[in-house]
Amino acid sequence: MINGILFDLDGTLLDHRTAADTAIGAWVAERAPGHPRLGDAPALWAALEEPHLAAWHAGECSWQEQRRRRVRALCAELAIEVPADLDAAFAGFAEHYRRGWVAFPDAARTLAALGGFRLGVLTNGAQEIQEEKVRAIGLDGLAGPVLTGEVLGGCYKPAAACY
Repeated sequence: MINGILFDLDGTLLDHRTAADTAIGAWVAERAPGHPRLGDAPALWAALEEPHLAAWHAGECSWQEQRRRRVRALCAELAIEVPADLDAAFAGFAEHYRRGWVAFPDAARTLAALGGFRLGVLTNGAQEIQEEKVRAIGLDGLAGPVLTGEVLGGCYKPAAACY
């Protein structure tokens, strides 16, 4: 018998890819207007997500440091100046990213249709940000608790212990 259902957030309930791609394009365009590889920025940024998030999950660096590493690596790849304040630089990207947060069109309808089950979100991002996303896309109250490795004792998907 199924008693509960866990949903991923980024790419399942929230259109992370579109928000991130649009945000990094805007971020690079601000720093290097007319850059010949501006169109490459979204794919490069996406490729940098997993290894740097994996380093954070493994305890090799802090949440903030993985962000700094991603900015440095993208700037190096595009041969643009590395910002002196990497935290402020990432915050600029994050501002663009937040503006792009939207739920997939069927997310709320799907969660509402499953109202007889205990629902939750299991995601690998930072707790505070993932909770903010759920609220921002209007799924707070529908999706149940948001669970991340931070509240699961450092356990991240796809580890079976998360489930």
